[in-house]
Formats: sequence, C-alpha cells, structure tokens
Amino acid sequence: MSANPDLPDPSLEATCEGESIVVVTNSIPDYVYVATTPGEANEVVQTFTLPASPVEAADPDPGDVPRLGAIAVAVDGVPIYGPTEGTGGDVLSLEGALSECGSHNGPVDFHMHLFGWAEGVDCLYSADVVTSGEAVLVGWAADGYPIMSGLVCADDACEEMAQLTSSWELTDESAFPTDTWAAHSYVEGSGDLDECNGRVDADGQYRYYTTATFPYMIGCYHGEVAEGALPGGGAP
Repeated sequence: MSANPDLPDPSLEATCEGESIVVVTNSIPDYVYVATTPGEANEVVQTFTLPASPVEAADPDPGDVPRLGAIAVAVDGVPIYGPTEGTGGDVLSLEGALSECGSHNGPVDFHMHLFGWAEGVDCLYSADVVTSGEAVLVGWAADGYPIMSGLVCADDACEEMAQLTSSWELTDESAFPTDTWAAHSYVEGSGDLDECNGRVDADGQYRYYTTATFPYMIGCYHGEVAEGALPGGGAP
C-alpha cells in the first residue's frame, strides 16, 4: 500500500544488463510526502545506469558532481541531489525548504538533498533504525559506490554513537547562499572522511557516508562515472 494515497504508487525496478545495473524509478517516495515547497510530487520516470563493479577514478574532481539534478539514487528510487539549490547556494540557506527527511519537491521531481530522520516521522528509515549504530544503505552514487548513513557506533559495544564528519569547511560565509561550492574548502584530515565524503572501511571496501554538513552526500566521485549514467546527464 502506498504511503501517499494522493500520489501515484512508487515504482522501482533494477535489472542487470552486462556490466551495468539499470535502475528505473518513477521518483515517488515510499514514505509520507510532506509539502515544503509549492506543488505536488510528480511522477517522473527516470533511468540510472550504474556500474555493477565500481572502478576507482584516477583523479577524483569535485567539479564532476552535477551542481543541479541527480547525483545518485536512493534505495527507494528517489533521486539524490547535491548540496546546491536552484539559486546556486546551499540548500540549507533556504530555511524550511526541506522536510525532516531531507527531501522536497522541485521543478523536475521529488528528491533528497540530505539524509534525515526524526522520532515518530516516516522517512527513508525510522529513527530507531538510524540510531541503532549500524550504518544503513541510503543509496548508490553514479559511480556505483554505496552511500551509507553516517551515524555509527563509537565503541565496540556500541554504547555510544558518533556522526561521521566531513572534511569540508565553510571558509566564505558570504557565498553560502549564492555558491555553496565556492563557500567551502576541503581541508584534508579535518574530519573523518576524504574529499569525496567517503572512506575505505575495515573490509577494504570504499563507501560514501552522509554528513550533517556540506557536502551532505558526495564531495566528488571516487569512481568512474559512465556517460549517460544519470538521467538528463547532470549539470556540472
């Protein structure tokens, strides 16, 4: 049963095609839609073509992350956008633009900018799941690497939790509402994660992690992104 009786039912299909995983979604969330921006969430069929086996990029570049449009896809098929809003500024510079789930409706589609959750609120995951200490899969980036939730166990017994931190710092507050990428600078070692907002875990696998500050999801693509991987081709 749909979580939104006034919206089309969510639709998501993933198939293996050669060395790619093709994800086709209608962009409708499987959690309760809360209108924070004008208009209803539209049914928009979009296709993501992700590598089944990600390949590390030779020289990851933050400039390769689309400034507008999808940069990844969530596990429920909702497109994931970067930190930039249509103004060019940071999405958090627009007070009240996002729901507690970190998502909102835009001119093209319903999408996520941040990974959000709250007690008693229907989001991608419940607060109980997110705060369990076990990172959960939020989605997949265009390069095929997974995006995980950044709230993790801080000790072996998981008696305390910690939010992984970005290594990007706000160095020009004046540019925050107009050009969030220019407003931030990567400072190696200042946080838990690398420039792309990820790390190599103990199992040897690379993963992105969501953060409470810029870039929220992805700072650059750790892996190679094939041409046509994203619907609309993105907008660097």
